[in-house]
Amino acid sequence: MNNRNSGSNIIRGTREVRRGGKAAAAFRVLLFAAAMLAAVLFAGCRVNVNPEIPVVTVFYENTPPATDDPYVAVPETPTAPPQLESPISFTDINFENAVREFLGRSLGNIYPSDLKDITHFSARVSGIYNINEIVYFTSLEELDLMGNRINDLTPIAALKNLKKLNIARNFTVITGNREKGLDISPLGALPLLEELDASNNLITDVSALASLNSLTWLDIQNNRLTTLDGLENCKALEYLNISNSFRIDADNNETGITDISPLAGLTSLKTLYMRNGMVSSLEPLCKLQSLEYLDATYNALRHLPNMSGMTGLTTLIVRFNNILDLDGLAMQRTVRVLDVRDNFIRDISVILLMRSLETVYVDGNPILDYRPLDMFETARKNRQ
Repeated sequence: MNNRNSGSNIIRGTREVRRGGKAAAAFRVLLFAAAMLAAVLFAGCRVNVNPEIPVVTVFYENTPPATDDPYVAVPETPTAPPQLESPISFTDINFENAVREFLGRSLGNIYPSDLKDITHFSARVSGIYNINEIVYFTSLEELDLMGNRINDLTPIAALKNLKKLNIARNFTVITGNREKGLDISPLGALPLLEELDASNNLITDVSALASLNSLTWLDIQNNRLTTLDGLENCKALEYLNISNSFRIDADNNETGITDISPLAGLTSLKTLYMRNGMVSSLEPLCKLQSLEYLDATYNALRHLPNMSGMTGLTTLIVRFNNILDLDGLAMQRTVRVLDVRDNFIRDISVILLMRSLETVYVDGNPILDYRPLDMFETARKNRQ
């Protein structure tokens, strides 16, 4: 009896051990599965609920295309790191000082970002000889560098927004080629330029200005021009000063502007200064109906052409020429101020035919009969 009970206990114990082993094994499987699931979740991967469809990870070099596939893992597009700006290193200390004064910054670095939005800059009479760093003024519309020592304008060609430029009194015989003068050819690359003062620079050639279709105001007086070639294309010009342009040639002869035919087509021209030249005829100007003010003092004029077609002309100054008569003004109906002093005019009766004339100067002429002048004065007083 005892042996039977002992055998039963052994069998029961064996069954319990087996049952406990299975439970432990099942627990280990569950623990392993949980660990794997946690690893997947922490790794940022997706669990494929459909074991028959594999997970595909796709990487793109640039911006990835849009996709509706839930099993395509698309990485975020990387952002480029910001570029650090380098400080500007100025070639000319005087130009640097002028920029610092303009910015109100005596110390510290100057960066391109400090200059890129500036639209107006002036540095007159500052001893500047080099302006290489002007290229950083990318928004510049007005630039005034009058009275410096600049002899290379190449950097200015980069200023595509420039509208007004003053480079008067820059060229010197100390810093430049005396024979060539200041080279203004880089200015031909400024499509928006409207006003240019390039006076007093010993310039000998203005042909580069032919491309400046927006130019309305030009002062090139006191240079060494003998030709105006190139200006015929500046159709928008309203103001022009070509006075005092002459030079001494190899034979010690004085040469200057003698031909003004390039101006014949400047139909927008309103004011023209051409003092102290060698022009012998004003004929090319006779069809300029917009011309209002003409000063041709100190030239080589002997006669005045028929100016009846100059219907906008109100002021005519032709002092110190060799004019013999005023016949060309007989049909002129718009001139209000006439200055013909210091010529060789004998007959002034034409002034009685000039209906709009208000003021006339005739001193310094060998006038034979002053009665027309007296009659003019009487008529003028009666009109008042």
